Amino acid sequence: MLSTLHTTDAAQTVDRIIDVFPPGQQQQIRLQVSQAIEAVLSQALLPLAVGKGRIAAFEIMIANAAVRNLIRDERTFEFA
Repeated sequence: MLSTLHTTDAAQTVDRIIDVFPPGQQQQIRLQVSQAIEAVLSQALLPLAVGKGRIAAFEIMIANAAVRNLIRDERTFEFA
């Protein structure tokens, strides 16, 4: 799956995907997302330190065993 969301980081992206489902289904969705997700790429445009313009800053979260466990355990706030 490839998608775009208006979120600020990987944790917020995962939470937003899960939050679109009713509360009674969220634990099941959390498990399914943790198994299916491969990566999250976040982009922010930051002002340049010198002069006008912006530069892209990226966050790349690769779903490894630790990330998958954090998603399942509702601890996405611990993504580092």
